[in-house]
Amino acid sequence: MAASTRGASLALQVFLYLTCTWWYLFWILLPTHSGKAWLNTITSHTKWKFLGARGSVIFFQTLPICIIALLTYIVLELRKRSLRTQSGASEKPKVNVWTLPILLKSPLGMLTLADVVFIFVNLFVVVFYFTKSMVDKREIDEMIMFPGIPPKWALKLEAAAKHFGISAVIPFSLLWFPVSRGSPILRLTGVPFERAAKYHIWLGTLTLWLLAMHGTSYIVFFSFGLHQPKILLHWYPHDVAVLPGWIALGAGLLMFVTALERVRRKSFDIFFIVHHLYLVFLVFFVFHVAVVHFYVAPVLLFFLDRFFRMVQSRRKVDVLSARILPSGAMELKFAKPSSLNYYSLSFLYVLFPSVSRFEWHPFSVASSPMDDTNQISIYIKPLGGYTKNLHSVLLNSNKSKEAGTLVCPFSFKLALEGPYGDESSFYLKYKSLVLVAGGIGITPFLAILRDILHRHRRKQQDVPCNIQLIYCVRNPKEMSILDTLNLHELCPNYADSLNIVFHPFVTSKIKPQNYDADGRVEINSASYEDFSYVHMNEPVIEVLGKPVSEAEPMSVVHATGQSRWVASTVFATMIGFFVLWGIFSVTVMDDSFPNYGIALLFLACVFLAVVVFGGGVMFLWSMSIKSLYKRHNKVILKASLPSSPAIEMTANAQATGSDTQGASPWLGNITLGRRPDWKDMFEQIAKQYAGQNVGVLVSGGSKMAEDVARECKQHSLAKNSNVVLHFHSVSFEL
Repeated sequence: MAASTRGASLALQVFLYLTCTWWYLFWILLPTHSGKAWLNTITSHTKWKFLGARGSVIFFQTLPICIIALLTYIVLELRKRSLRTQSGASEKPKVNVWTLPILLKSPLGMLTLADVVFIFVNLFVVVFYFTKSMVDKREIDEMIMFPGIPPKWALKLEAAAKHFGISAVIPFSLLWFPVSRGSPILRLTGVPFERAAKYHIWLGTLTLWLLAMHGTSYIVFFSFGLHQPKILLHWYPHDVAVLPGWIALGAGLLMFVTALERVRRKSFDIFFIVHHLYLVFLVFFVFHVAVVHFYVAPVLLFFLDRFFRMVQSRRKVDVLSARILPSGAMELKFAKPSSLNYYSLSFLYVLFPSVSRFEWHPFSVASSPMDDTNQISIYIKPLGGYTKNLHSVLLNSNKSKEAGTLVCPFSFKLALEGPYGDESSFYLKYKSLVLVAGGIGITPFLAILRDILHRHRRKQQDVPCNIQLIYCVRNPKEMSILDTLNLHELCPNYADSLNIVFHPFVTSKIKPQNYDADGRVEINSASYEDFSYVHMNEPVIEVLGKPVSEAEPMSVVHATGQSRWVASTVFATMIGFFVLWGIFSVTVMDDSFPNYGIALLFLACVFLAVVVFGGGVMFLWSMSIKSLYKRHNKVILKASLPSSPAIEMTANAQATGSDTQGASPWLGNITLGRRPDWKDMFEQIAKQYAGQNVGVLVSGGSKMAEDVARECKQHSLAKNSNVVLHFHSVSFEL
């Protein structure tokens, strides 16, 4: 049964990838003579006035994406129902060429083969379409010139300007997928968040460069070729509307400038606010071209995802507890319904209304779905202005407590979106894991460790049995986050089946504690247990909110929720759009109907399809959940926090089962004042795990990821190597 399920899933995935090729095929055929003839034949047999577009456009551009979006949910369900594939421990070491880092340093950052293929395919299709479309310049050279006709150079420039604009539709149609957080395309391919954000940046940049060339070429043509610059500000009702194009381009360039890495990292607030100009960009882009079927499916899926997020985030979730660790990192716990599924590598978008009503930030979950408690925890490090403000709010609540005035931090309410992220738990297929973390990047590894410990406690087979944790921090107090994970509590006899080796590093200079008889430094390392007690023995500020049995949990109506409901919502939205568009095409739109009217009707159809048709299914989904909970007469099945609703501050971390104070469950020597010697460490790892596929997961800065990727590539591709280090980046940096 499991084999047949996996076979069906694989067959469907192959079909979906072929369907994706089908979408690209349109742009290969369009500029060629034979391709045009074939597309015209398809159009002649599919003249659908009801849909108001050329049949070939719908057949090659709209239909493939609709098919992929709907069938993806079947694939996702088949994946869940099939048994996990055999552990990588019993397989011979084999390099995964798709995830192997190919280029470690490039203008686009570190690139895998999958990244290179993505870039090549999209650039090839754009360049192929543009160059093949420009063959008509030969006809211009052979033209007989008459008075009043622009010079030949101007006609060639106009042709180039036109095709620059059409070429931009290719990346423009695709850039909506990577930023749809619950996109079925991303879930199908398993593209991590960090890479999806890169793809969006690359596609957006390509789109804007093409549109900039499109606009600049027309400026030159109308100003110096046709000598009618006033045309650049016209808004023709039955032709291309020029003025909206300039507005769209201006909005796009403003987004591009504020999204540059230097600006984005310095002023995230500005980037976040300005990027909402995508609405202006889209609206005036549609006014400019009034041709919609090329990108209607991606736009529908994007706005449906946005609507899912809006519906889910309207529910204000109660914070069960908030703690500030000695490092300053904040731990937040909140309730979730028992029917909401997430994974160890999931992440959530969080909004704290009292800190900001508009800024959403992603945070990895630190809890495991196998914890058997209906709550999720996240850790937040006060680094930027947003997180520092949150830290101040918690500290102010502590001062209010000491002054005898209780003030609930951020009203103990927050808005949540998600969970999103990897759904495959790919780390389970490796017998041996190397987890490399920097600072707060340890968060996803806390979830992974919890998950693996639970599986060992339940005596599950084919789970990792060797783990090396390399943890680098600048400040010794940052290590305190590790003591929130009690290995013995999760699996009392874990050492019988699981070997965990801990390599902690404090990279900043620490005043030595031990000297020899001559007053020289005796050691550059110390026992983690002793070091933890000396440097982290500080009180933990804790604020308790509502008891878990009374708390408002997250909403389960979201884009990565139950597949049958999400698929039904997607189907209803698409059917709703095409029905509405068809009705308007037959009853309203004729040859005399203005372009701005077509654009307005398109925007109206998108809005009604998402809100009325898609929202209708979401309403039924919500009603079914309420009915189920009413029948069972409870929302949360288990509680692990105190039932008192009072707000308390405590220095006793044992109130929440933490071992931040007292003996640490972690064993190992902490290295002081230097960074890891990656070359030496990975040489030892390669020898220790010879003959294995080893999963190497990195969560930290780009420099750390680059260093680790270099070692993984070197050892995996080395001549006569009998070990493969599979590199995986699980961090996300916007």
